[in-house]
Amino acid sequence: MKSLRFLITGLSLSVAAAAAHSAALTNANIDLRETLYQMSFADLTFAGARNDRSDVLHFHGGVGDSGTFGITGFPPGFAGVSVEPASGMSVSGLQPADASGVVRYTAAIVGPSAQTLRQSWINNGLLTSGVTAGGLRFLEFNSKNIGFLRPGGEFDFTVTIPGDWSTFGTATGDVEFLGINPDFSITRNFIYDAASDTTTFAAVDSNYRLNATDVDFVLYGAPVPEPQARAAMLVGLLPMLGFAHRRRRAGGSRS
Repeated sequence: MKSLRFLITGLSLSVAAAAAHSAALTNANIDLRETLYQMSFADLTFAGARNDRSDVLHFHGGVGDSGTFGITGFPPGFAGVSVEPASGMSVSGLQPADASGVVRYTAAIVGPSAQTLRQSWINNGLLTSGVTAGGLRFLEFNSKNIGFLRPGGEFDFTVTIPGDWSTFGTATGDVEFLGINPDFSITRNFIYDAASDTTTFAAVDSNYRLNATDVDFVLYGAPVPEPQARAAMLVGLLPMLGFAHRRRRAGGSRS
């Protein structure tokens, strides 16, 4: 009977120890953040421009640690965020954006290794398109990422762009770099890779101080046809349209 009481007491102590070890999981548990933006568009008119974002967050902590995280800046009801945990993490309670535009989820550590998760969504809100005073189409990328990392942690930031954007300037096919938070060091300054036909911009802050990235650059695309050029094109098309119409009418009379 004494040995049975000893076993029960030991079991109770083990459960109590496990419960005591469980702690709140916060940004202070994130040692490394890897943010990647993948831009895409059809051509130099920037038609269908899209900006896919993913953050890989590397945590530290003990099994049982958990906490609620929020991603801000969405329209209420937005449900396009996915959160994928590695084997050492679990995710629950992912909900669409609330009335204040925040998507929340609960993350927990369930294993001693692979304590990472990836959160992803389409972030076209960082893209602005238009036409310059000189008549060129442009696409601006402006990121002000902040958070999801402990002070002193490492923030890796990368943008990939389809095509060759390795020439700096303000002409068609050029990129104009407008700035970045000086806490970040540029590691790939619009480097073109022919094998993948993509250009990469990358920077790192190895001693994060809770400051935004402030990455801002502009891509310059195709010129917009001047009104006279468009009118000339229409005038040139009119005889062809009339000829096609006559052929359709002639074809209809034979049937």
